Amino acid sequence: MKPATTVLRFSILAIFASTVGAAFANDAYLPSPGKSIVSFSFGNQKTDQIKAGAMTAQLPTDIKQDNYKFNYTYGISDPLALDIEVGYAKSKFIVIPGLAPDGGLSGVTDSRLGLRYRLLDDQAADAVTLTLGAAAIIKGSYKTGSLPAIGDGANGIELSVSLAKALTSNFSVFGTLGQRDRSSSVPTETFYKIGANFNPTSQIGLFVTHEDVKSKGNLDIGGPGFSPSRFPEVKEEYGFTSGGINFQIVPTVSIGLQFGQKQAKRNTAESKIIGATISTSF
Repeated sequence: MKPATTVLRFSILAIFASTVGAAFANDAYLPSPGKSIVSFSFGNQKTDQIKAGAMTAQLPTDIKQDNYKFNYTYGISDPLALDIEVGYAKSKFIVIPGLAPDGGLSGVTDSRLGLRYRLLDDQAADAVTLTLGAAAIIKGSYKTGSLPAIGDGANGIELSVSLAKALTSNFSVFGTLGQRDRSSSVPTETFYKIGANFNPTSQIGLFVTHEDVKSKGNLDIGGPGFSPSRFPEVKEEYGFTSGGINFQIVPTVSIGLQFGQKQAKRNTAESKIIGATISTSF
């Protein structure tokens, strides 16, 4: 594989900055063999509205959630990379009997362990970069069954295929399509993500992304058969549009800022999201 252009160096950081990523480590570009990338990220989201089914419901106060993530990627060989993600989250909300009996909740979020394998490489002789991904989802330690829960509490597997293309030395586009299957009656989810990276200078990277998630369940919040204990089973649909900027402080250290809007479509929150990431490679 030829050395990555400037635009490709920032593409990995742009993925890790996402606080509501549809896919885990879904970047088509991989680190060089023997190279490690470590990222620490913080994200905050808040809302005072949710979708119960497709209907908008006003909350008595904001739900807020802080997310902390650690990501590690290692280039095992030229076409193969290892990805690890662990995190912690804390939500803040008032006590509402039934819907939020404990108010806000906290705990270790779902962890992920995955591999990505590159089939095509546009930095070599191929027209595009094409990468397959597979990840195990290991459920975290937190309570479920209430409105401010930080996850669905289920193990699973995530499969994805990612494409990327460097159109010029400082502009690239990318996309991912995938599916997430989990246990404990949590509905199967399909997702896609598209975006672009632009580097006006060798130290600055700009990115914009849009992702969309749809689950195959048929249970709505407040609908027939619903109870708070069945929150993980609801049919959830949302989009997430974001943009941000990355700064390369030194050749091996970058920081990034991200701002986004989660567009609730069914059984989820309409949230504003901000995030920050620091990433280093060695």
